[in-house]
Amino acid sequence: MTTPVLCCGFECGQFNLNLHMNSPTNAAFDTSVARNGTRSLRLNPSAAVGRIFTKSFSAGSVMVWRFYLRFAALPTSDTAISSFQAGAGSGVGFKSADSSLYAFATDSAPSFGASGIPVTTGIWYRIDVKTITSANPWLIDVQVDGVSCAQLSFSTGAVSGSSIQIGSGGTSETFDFYVDD
Repeated sequence: MTTPVLCCGFECGQFNLNLHMNSPTNAAFDTSVARNGTRSLRLNPSAAVGRIFTKSFSAGSVMVWRFYLRFAALPTSDTAISSFQAGAGSGVGFKSADSSLYAFATDSAPSFGASGIPVTTGIWYRIDVKTITSANPWLIDVQVDGVSCAQLSFSTGAVSGSSIQIGSGGTSETFDFYVDD
């Protein structure tokens, strides 16, 4: 049975560990670009870390999440966009060589599925992600507007995690994007 642990459209405009989001780095709420409602979350680092974490929830090894994504400026290098934090990260990533979103995982270096979906600036994309980290290999599935990227099978040990990250992780990147419900 699926248990929803977070539903957020960023309408409250607050970073608060007791509510839902925490540890913002180069993240801000924005009222000028929103898909739905009055606010979105903007991540806009320049050669810096840009990320935010969901509030920790009960540890699990199968995570499914959806969000809408709009690029104002595409990342200048390969980076995570959103990932389930379970030791390594698994979720959706951007590959700069072809300006596409992919199933993505990273431990010490990023790994991508065999094929992705090209993206550009100024368009809202619906992103659906499912990660299964209960066995080795992990399985990561990503859809962009209902179109599947190639599944990534990532060879690493089984783990569970308790938060989802939006943004580049711990690496310095340059990009500008918005996230909404």
